[in-house]
Amino acid sequence: MGSNLSFPVWYVIYGFLRKYGEEGITDKELYEKIVSENPWISLPQISEALLKLEAVGKIRTVRGGRRGTLIIELVEGRKHGYVLSDED
Repeated sequence: MGSNLSFPVWYVIYGFLRKYGEEGITDKELYEKIVSENPWISLPQISEALLKLEAVGKIRTVRGGRRGTLIIELVEGRKHGYVLSDED
């Protein structure tokens, strides 16, 4: 990708996560990798894109063990171990 805004930031991040983030990635790792390939993307843009992706159910964020660390995981295609209630 070049230095132009040919794709929305959420699309760039989602594509990256589909390619590399199946096991989950920390917010710091995601930022470093995205910005190294796309220096035109800023931290606020990444935060906004993550909120959008989480709101539409494409990703989920989980607090990690370290202070303030977020783990970002793709939701689609993942099998979870949650027990779902039959009640509505």
